[in-house]
Amino acid sequence: MHELQVHQIELEMQNQELREARAQRESLLAQYTELYDFAPVGYFSLLPSGKITLVNLMGARLAGIERSRLPGRDFNHLVQVKDRPGFTSFLAETFAANRCLSCELRLRGANDISLPVKIEAENRPGKTTCHLVVRDLTERKRADVAQLEMERLGTVNREASLEIERRRQIETTLRESRETERVLLVEARELQSRLRQLARQLLNAQEQERKQISRDLHDDVMQILAGIKLELSLLKRREGKPPPDWSAKINRARREVSRAIKIVHGFAVALRPAVLDDLGLIPALEAFGENLATRKKLKFKLTASEKVEELSPARRTALFRVAQEALLNIVRHARASAVSICIVDTEAGVRMEIRDDGRAFDVEKKMSDKNPKRLGLVGMRERIEMVDGTMVITSAPGRGTTVCAEMPWVEKSGEAVVAHP
Repeated sequence: MHELQVHQIELEMQNQELREARAQRESLLAQYTELYDFAPVGYFSLLPSGKITLVNLMGARLAGIERSRLPGRDFNHLVQVKDRPGFTSFLAETFAANRCLSCELRLRGANDISLPVKIEAENRPGKTTCHLVVRDLTERKRADVAQLEMERLGTVNREASLEIERRRQIETTLRESRETERVLLVEARELQSRLRQLARQLLNAQEQERKQISRDLHDDVMQILAGIKLELSLLKRREGKPPPDWSAKINRARREVSRAIKIVHGFAVALRPAVLDDLGLIPALEAFGENLATRKKLKFKLTASEKVEELSPARRTALFRVAQEALLNIVRHARASAVSICIVDTEAGVRMEIRDDGRAFDVEKKMSDKNPKRLGLVGMRERIEMVDGTMVITSAPGRGTTVCAEMPWVEKSGEAVVAHP
């Protein structure tokens, strides 16, 4: 009976080790999947025939086709017709050379829009598939065109400068331009000074955020892991002679591991919630708000129009970041008991209002240039202005604070802003 008990304990320990190994494997698999799916470049795996076997989210976005419909398709069909012979030769050379090769061509893209890309392919000996890395060159092409335009404008400016200098010698009336140049120079210097100040504030904010994350990791996760290590060390010393509360100690260690996982998950959600990309703005705001309300014992209410999901990813991200910063400010400073978010669609665009019943503050003082702690509010306003929107903050004693952000449905170019497929 004693040998059976010892054998049972050994089996339980082995089962525990297997469960831990499985959890570690699943965690590594989740990390790999996240890195693969949310990489800023497209990944494709191809057979020698050109058939697609695997593709990540960015690859599907570049192809303009739903990810589930890509496996089994011929990659050559995603390439512009005139570039297909070149890609066929490139793929054959890749499988024959067994080394990394690259080429540039154009994909058909969404709505048959020509998309310039750079493809890097590698095939290792003994492998039946090759891996393609597809990079979008649209911005680089635009930069090249802009560089050429800048060079042309530079030539024009030099010729204009010579003409101005010649006319200065003839016409005395151009002396007024010197005063104009002086004013512009002063304004440029003031703008440069403000940019330097903003850059310093950004660096300080990043450093403070890093310190906070480091402190939280040390105070929470490190202490939990240290406690787990101590418990395991005590169990190891009693190897072969389990203490009476052996099961309780194991359960306590497992609870501590679960708590550490939740804390690390909280850091990941704070940095970039995956639900924002997978499900949309409304589920992301609901998850973040309810989680924050549960932890801080707040009453949280979200009302949103489903039409907001038609906004582009950049605009949905801007709304989420503004709401996230506003909720964090409410928790840190307002001492509020209730907060609500209301997103409605109007004829002009989208309006988001965030209200709380907490303490009021002097908005002008917080937003002033001399206040070094205003970066969060300024960052909210900058995010909205980057997407052609506006933001107004009102705060009064007894009525709490309201953050109102609005953005149009169309860009300044006049084209409708809709989400990418």
